[in-house]
Amino acid sequence: MKATLADNFVVTDTNKDIVVFAQSIDFTPLFAKIEELIGVNVTFETPVLQQNISDNHWVDIHSEDVVAYAGIFAAAMSRVTITNFGGGIYEKDDEMRFWMPVHLHFELKSGGTNGAELFNARYTTADGWTFH
Repeated sequence: MKATLADNFVVTDTNKDIVVFAQSIDFTPLFAKIEELIGVNVTFETPVLQQNISDNHWVDIHSEDVVAYAGIFAAAMSRVTITNFGGGIYEKDDEMRFWMPVHLHFELKSGGTNGAELFNARYTTADGWTFH
């Protein structure tokens, strides 16, 4: 089944191209790459398109808690998820593009949070998904 964006975004004249592009992205290959990398089947919430006051757009992803798969580190972690820290949608050479740094995010039982980058994902209509 195709994993697409949540229908949470109001389309306006200024963001129409970005929203249409973002809604066309199938996130299934991204989720499959994450599962391949970590070796665990993971459930993700529906990706959500976001926009800040500077009119930058990006997509947020959040997995279920996978602390049960953290091995010996689970003793120190209260929650572990796969998410993105940043990313963006932009236009270059008359083509819409999307990039997302995918991270393992963890909350410590003693307080505080941190994360580690797993890989960078990029998407274009012409090339589909590429992972770096």
